Amino acid sequence: MEAVIKWIAVILMLWGCSNDHKSDTRDIIIEDVQNLEFNGSGKPNISELLNLASFKYIPLEMNNQGLLSGDNPEEIQYNNGRFIILDKINNPVVVFDEKGNYSATLGTKGKGPDEFLSSIDISVPKGRDSLFMLDYMGRKIVVYDLHKGNQVIKTISIVGDDLNDFPEINGMEKVKDGFLLFGKKNPSLDSHAAIIHMNSKGSVEDITPFPSLTTQNRKANRNGLFQKLPNELILLKNYSDTIWTWNDHMVEAKYTIPFPNDLYKAHKWVPIQLQFQYKSYLENDNLVYITYFINAMQYIYLFDKNEAKGYLINVGEGGIKSRADMPTSELFYMTDSIAYGFFPHSNVLTRYEKVTNYINDHYDFSIPEDLKQKFQDEFDVLKEATRNGNGLIVKYNIN
Repeated sequence: MEAVIKWIAVILMLWGCSNDHKSDTRDIIIEDVQNLEFNGSGKPNISELLNLASFKYIPLEMNNQGLLSGDNPEEIQYNNGRFIILDKINNPVVVFDEKGNYSATLGTKGKGPDEFLSSIDISVPKGRDSLFMLDYMGRKIVVYDLHKGNQVIKTISIVGDDLNDFPEINGMEKVKDGFLLFGKKNPSLDSHAAIIHMNSKGSVEDITPFPSLTTQNRKANRNGLFQKLPNELILLKNYSDTIWTWNDHMVEAKYTIPFPNDLYKAHKWVPIQLQFQYKSYLENDNLVYITYFINAMQYIYLFDKNEAKGYLINVGEGGIKSRADMPTSELFYMTDSIAYGFFPHSNVLTRYEKVTNYINDHYDFSIPEDLKQKFQDEFDVLKEATRNGNGLIVKYNIN
């Protein structure tokens, strides 16, 4: 009898596996992962770590159609000489050219075929003139032609019952054979995250449960982002110290950073009280640049590949702003030769006040004349930008 029960159990298990969705079509590899440790000492000068040589302000033109909220945008992308900003407050998506001139506003709220109920995320494939906006509440993806302003190319309806189990979607990227979504079955449980692969027609191809490496039942927050690199996607899953990649239907672990265990001790926080979420990921041949929040406190993790050193910078303590030889904003785009950051209007006002004090010698130290001239040149742009509520793009040249 016991043998019969065992055989029945095996048959039921095999039957269950055969009826499972295509969640086993990709392997998740966690072997041979490079560990990016925190081993940099002191309070680093971030402009030196980034090897920044010079900078240029690009004021963003403001009008009634291209008005930003004045706060940090939800997302900024640089593509084909355009700055594409997902704002979500005043306007869904605002596009500026490389000189900061207003180009277009994309997206109209409503229930029409080309309108949206909620703009969740955008994807702008590298080298293309198409923008994909995910309206998950409206169950569709709206495709815009960036070359023709705000013209809608088509609307892709998201179909099928597979997504009914995912009330929360926190990321989307366009891939060559369709789309990837990052969703959660239960917003209160971090372990129920999954990667949803849809074809170009909006039908679900397969769902891959995402590995949960957390051992503590922490309260879940925002679930993660996709950030595009030349040949792969980066998957940032909150409460995980692992940086994952998606490449040709394969999910692999790329890096691990010593978070959050090291910071538990440093801040003496109980793990269940931590609210942790990734915000951005950038990488070039020399650096890995990651930003994330721990509760309301923002950190920048910078790993120098050449020196094999990692630096953790507390933005809340002025690390990125005061520990720099030039105005250093949070970056949203980086190559080996240039990087782009963004100053919201509030930061423009703060920088304007600081530069004014430098010029007027309202500090306890003397400023060399050549440096004062640089501040004077910066002052003129900042003064004009204080009258404009759209902030500044900062372009950095990298040595």
